[in-house]
Amino acid sequence: MTYLKVYDGWLKSKKDREWCHQYFINSRNMKKVEDIRNQLQGYCKQGKIPLVSCEQELTAVARCLCTAFYSNTATIAPDGKSYRMEVTAQEVYLH
Repeated sequence: MTYLKVYDGWLKSKKDREWCHQYFINSRNMKKVEDIRNQLQGYCKQGKIPLVSCEQELTAVARCLCTAFYSNTATIAPDGKSYRMEVTAQEVYLH
């Protein structure tokens, strides 16, 4: 959600490099974000998927992210040192 707000701020600043400097944001990375966004928009147009903004209602975005990343969730194991993946029950460690 923070990244969406940063992107919106960057757009409102008219993609100003000084705005990026003021908020400690790499302006090249913002251009990459814009390129990826444009690429995704192109895929949606090719697939005839309507582009609809959720405006400030970020619940839909949060649900989408949770659904997309659910397979990567894990809970801490009883030993307190490892984690178990929710979907596969595979034991994993943080490094």
